[in-house]
Amino acid sequence: MNNDFFANELELMREKYSQNPPEFLLKDNVYQTEKDFADIENIDSLYTIYREEKTLIKKGTVFIGCIVQANNNLFRRFPPFDYAADMIYSPDPALGTNGKQLYAISRKLYSYKDRPNEAPEELREVVLSISDEITRCFNVPLPDSLTNGREVYFTTFKVMRKNLPGKKLQQNLLPILAAPGICKSSTVLPKDLWSEGFIDHFWND
Repeated sequence: MNNDFFANELELMREKYSQNPPEFLLKDNVYQTEKDFADIENIDSLYTIYREEKTLIKKGTVFIGCIVQANNNLFRRFPPFDYAADMIYSPDPALGTNGKQLYAISRKLYSYKDRPNEAPEELREVVLSISDEITRCFNVPLPDSLTNGREVYFTTFKVMRKNLPGKKLQQNLLPILAAPGICKSSTVLPKDLWSEGFIDHFWND
């Protein structure tokens, strides 16, 4: 798919989101107090999304994310649980809809998996996260040397299957909701806000 395809579909999804933002992102957010949030974040910092859910809905923007790595179980429907993944995305209008360049950056990062000592110092934090799937990184800016000076973020997020058409990862590129500089958390855009074109001509291709 060319850049125009992703640009057009992203614009459609942003319009759908602005007209009908979801009331909630999580199906089980029963946490309300500061103690609730602190307790669950101590289990896994990915659960910061429970604290940030309302802010992410209000302040978030739809982007095209590119998976760097994901738990292998996410590429099949069973076991039917949610898992963590690492991705990159770019607020830059040109790079943010350039699927080939986003994929190339993601593959360069992945090439250092389990070889952090061989990675440039400026990528060491990200590579450690890729190499150790328990380590979390949130909205880490990638260096200009990798992005040609474009704004690109690397982040860990929880992939909620209910937001995926088919309830599994079928492609590396997917629409996500993020608010860099405001929220640590990001998430897959709820599937009812995906454009038909993105689903029919890319996701299910």
